[in-house]
Amino acid sequence: MSILRTEKLTKNFGAMTAVSEVDFEVEEKTLHAIIGPNGAGKTTFLRLICGEIQPSSGRIIFRNRDITGKPSYHIAHLGIGMSFQKTNILPKLTTWENVWLAAFSMNKAWSHFLRNSSRLESIRERAESVIVKVGLQESMKKRANELPHHEQRLLEIAMALALSPTLLLLDEPTSGMAREEIPAMVELIEGLKKDYTILMIEHNMEIVMSISDTISVMYFGKLIAQGPPKQIQNDERVRQAYLGS
Repeated sequence: MSILRTEKLTKNFGAMTAVSEVDFEVEEKTLHAIIGPNGAGKTTFLRLICGEIQPSSGRIIFRNRDITGKPSYHIAHLGIGMSFQKTNILPKLTTWENVWLAAFSMNKAWSHFLRNSSRLESIRERAESVIVKVGLQESMKKRANELPHHEQRLLEIAMALALSPTLLLLDEPTSGMAREEIPAMVELIEGLKKDYTILMIEHNMEIVMSISDTISVMYFGKLIAQGPPKQIQNDERVRQAYLGS
């Protein structure tokens, strides 16, 4: 069963078309990777889904609900969380404060919420849970700008998880990480597959081929191929457009 689909989704920036009439579908409880060369439109596509930018035309359907043009905060409340390629953390707040605020932001009635200690306790438990899940418990009291790059990436994911999403969008989660730091991130993502549907952009082909259920390939804003890893490896269009052979 699909959790997300797009219909002729298009985004123009002036005369440039970054995403061009993309028909796309993500099956529930799978890890779906998007690959393609730089400038293929991958990040723009994710930004359209999470509501950070608005489409020029087309539709976005999440859990059979049309979310086209909805603002990002509304889409987050519906169950879509995103970890950005460029970290979107609050640098002067601690790890704990960043995650707590993300969890707190999901409350719909803040004025009443502040008088309800049981709800505050549930937010605390949620924040602690996701911090432990990503392995940042030793850095809870550190300010975000004091964390090394790979821990900032983990914090970004923790903040997305604090939103209690059903669909998790990951934009190049291993970007900028040292080789020895990557296996821990891959292990985390594989663990998250058990509980979330994941839509991920990633340039590391070894990672993509080893953990993805389905791979979509974008090229100059268009979707040119989609299928399981072995099929994508053997697709001549993908070899020409992306793999360079």
